[in-house]
Amino acid sequence: MLGHYEQAETLLSEASQLSMLLTNPDLSFFIRLQHILLKRDQGNTEEAAIDLQELLDNSQRLSQQALVTYELWKTTGYETWRQKALDRYKHLRTIADSHTVRSRLQDLQTKKSS
Repeated sequence: MLGHYEQAETLLSEASQLSMLLTNPDLSFFIRLQHILLKRDQGNTEEAAIDLQELLDNSQRLSQQALVTYELWKTTGYETWRQKALDRYKHLRTIADSHTVRSRLQDLQTKKSS
């Protein structure tokens, strides 16, 4: 029987194949992010941080950049990433205010480390 991480990896791999068939860039981004976060949750934080930086470099939308910098902060605990995520979420709030944006802003403003 597969463990939880192995099950998640299997499901993410299947979803990744499906997203390629559908040629949906938003879905592909989300699946790639989930792969990286799974890696992080398994204790591979250095590798996850590198992969997150690569994902950030390839992210064109502000919402994606905000999310990736937020996860970089949660992964590394670096103040630089917290501040970058905070700046992006503040800007995003002026464009698309949502519960998620407000929640992340609150988290970023109240915590100084992960």
